[in-house]
Amino acid sequence: KGYIVINKEICKECLLCINFCPKGHIVTTTEYNALSYHPVGIDETKECNGCGICATMCPEVAIEVIVNKVLMSGNHVIGEAAI
Repeated sequence: KGYIVINKEICKECLLCINFCPKGHIVTTTEYNALSYHPVGIDETKECNGCGICATMCPEVAIEVIVNKVLMSGNHVIGEAAI
């Protein structure tokens, strides 16, 4: 099982993460960020498998993936998560 963290302030609504998420865990929202985009959100009814495809596909590096307390950004390990 994994978790994702979305930096909604830098998300530019390209929807690549939604198109590539195999679990349908990422969804569109109606809220706006400071850049006037609708940032993506998380569907809590669906479980993240921690595959990291969403973070890899995000051109803005707005998604971090946490798997077994390891924090990933794109394909890079960037630290340990406190969960």
